[in-house]
Amino acid sequence: MNRRIVEEMELIDLVHFYSTAIDAKEWTALNRVFTPDCRIIYRSGTQSGDGVAPMRVFETCDEIIDAIAPLHDHLEASLHHMTNIVIRFEDEDRAVGRTYGRILLIHSTHPGGPAYQSAGIYDDRFVRTAQGWRIAERTWTRLYAEGNDRILEKPQTD
Repeated sequence: MNRRIVEEMELIDLVHFYSTAIDAKEWTALNRVFTPDCRIIYRSGTQSGDGVAPMRVFETCDEIIDAIAPLHDHLEASLHHMTNIVIRFEDEDRAVGRTYGRILLIHSTHPGGPAYQSAGIYDDRFVRTAQGWRIAERTWTRLYAEGNDRILEKPQTD
């Protein structure tokens, strides 16, 4: 099989592994997705990103794990669906990719409502490392959201 096809499949698998790790709450598995010094940007806005300020920026893999684990640990479930993955190689050790994402977060007894969903685009910069392909930079641009936007806040218990 053509080596480039194999590498493309490895990158697609990496994108899916990210969503599986998040949904399974296997936070340390994200070290197999991102470089230690990765940069991750979350923003809301338009596909082109024109004039859209980031909602949140993370500068390391540990920083993203420390931020998202407590936001997801109280959820009953999350489903990160990844589709329409397109990969383009820049050279032997670098590639870029674009993925459509749809995210469903579920907490059936949350006071603000049981679910929140969003849809958007992941733009990734992949690099080959000694451990294999990793994401060095990721930008999530949320294009749509509905439901309980406070679901990531752990409900207060009395």
